[in-house]
Amino acid sequence: MEKKKGTSKKRERISKKEEKVKVTDRRIFDREGKLKKEFQKAKKEKPPAEAKQKQQKTEKTTTEEMPPKEQKERTTLPPVDFGSFILSLSTTAFIHLGEVSDPTGKQKMVNLEAAKQMVDIIQMLKEKTEGNLTQEESSLIDNLLYELKLKYMAKAKLIKL
Repeated sequence: MEKKKGTSKKRERISKKEEKVKVTDRRIFDREGKLKKEFQKAKKEKPPAEAKQKQQKTEKTTTEEMPPKEQKERTTLPPVDFGSFILSLSTTAFIHLGEVSDPTGKQKMVNLEAAKQMVDIIQMLKEKTEGNLTQEESSLIDNLLYELKLKYMAKAKLIKL
């Protein structure tokens, strides 16, 4: 039998690579399902008082600390449901169509690509939620899509309104 050249060198390189590999078990539970000792210590240690105060400060966003205008805005937000989500998307589409002035710039701007994308997103949501919507939600999404598509085609000069 004749030995091929280079096979022993290949084996040496592979064995060197294997020597460098180190596996570390980072699971926090042992085989019985109990917390390992090194993690028990970390769990028992409490965070420093400074970090705790900082955490409490960031969590504290009470309406008392806010200016009166922000207090009013914060408390009057409607609950998020499917209808309000679709209305939010359609409002964004109407802004891109130039039908509603941009809340930040107070001017009407037309961006047909962004408007088309919003209409496509609403259409996709309609298709994905088919059979899972209430009658009101279904009619809301249908009416908004109809209105948005008409406005889009008019702005793209595909039709005249």
